[in-house]
Amino acid sequence: KILFLLPEIVHKRWMFHSIGRVIKKLLHPGNSLQLRRHGVRFFLIWYQCLQDNASEECHQIFYNLVPGLSHKGHDLLTLMTDNITSADNIGGIIAAGEITAILPGQAEKLPENLTKYFLDSLLNYMVSEVIKVEWTNKGMREQSFEFLFNKFKVKYLHWLLPDFVCRDIFDPVQ
Repeated sequence: KILFLLPEIVHKRWMFHSIGRVIKKLLHPGNSLQLRRHGVRFFLIWYQCLQDNASEECHQIFYNLVPGLSHKGHDLLTLMTDNITSADNIGGIIAAGEITAILPGQAEKLPENLTKYFLDSLLNYMVSEVIKVEWTNKGMREQSFEFLFNKFKVKYLHWLLPDFVCRDIFDPVQ
């Protein structure tokens, strides 16, 4: 509810590490598909609230939400493990624990195409969850969708339509 009702404080990175850790646990590849799908939903809500205040790790997670379309050869598990390892090298007293699966999918029937399953979820949640966030300034809904869509275009649109050039349809200069 915090993500939906208080996006302005989330935008300022309030509880950034705690929220991020919970979402990473939901996104863990060892979880059931339903739990991972909820993780995608909550990540997109959080990511659209953060917008330009998102960390580089958040951007990398967004680019790796769909299995089979890994960014630069990384998958989510590798990305999460690498970030914990680098955090351990800092040498602080408080260290984050390992990101582990919450509820493993036992004997779960996998969809025929896992990439399609998660890409469908990503597209659905990008559109459906934007209007549920209660910004004080209603114009932020459009700005959050624009942020998500621009990030989507960077990674996923080029994978879906490799020969697509944005200026083929509309050139804003003319």
